[in-house]
Amino acid sequence: MPRPNVQSIESAKQQIVDMIEAMGEETSPGFSKSCIDQQSARLLVAERSEDLKKSKVVVEMKVTEKMTNQLGNLHGGAQTTIMDCFTSLVIYLHTSSNFGEPWSMLGVSQSMQIIFTAPIPVDSYIDVECTSLAIGKSVAAITCEIWTKDGKDGKRLVRGSSGTHTKIDNSVQSKL
Repeated sequence: MPRPNVQSIESAKQQIVDMIEAMGEETSPGFSKSCIDQQSARLLVAERSEDLKKSKVVVEMKVTEKMTNQLGNLHGGAQTTIMDCFTSLVIYLHTSSNFGEPWSMLGVSQSMQIIFTAPIPVDSYIDVECTSLAIGKSVAAITCEIWTKDGKDGKRLVRGSSGTHTKIDNSVQSKL
């Protein structure tokens, strides 16, 4: 089987950084800007295996008041949005990023399953770790965990939620 055409890890990292910044901009469309703190969100890890079968992205971010529920914890809807947005970042490690080629549009959601296991208080720093389970020709399965930390650049304390995200490649539609 021929090796898929993928961009360099450096190019993928830059696209991930650019996407994180764009998601948090006040002028960006949609509601993801309410769940992404542009001031604190930063890429910590973006790596993939040589055989292109595994990849991982870790983003650190601070939980702000606009992301919380009435109890002052990271809202479940905000966690779901964070997982939805950040699992897509893993796809950058598996695409050429050339419009119309596989995964160039980062795919669309088919299903998400999330388990909330612990509250994540406002002002907490979190790690959002997304790992590819499998990225094929048309379907991708990605896991995500959100961890509270003991501060910026700190150690992980408690897993607040975990989930899986199945995505479908919609890049072929760009050729229609």
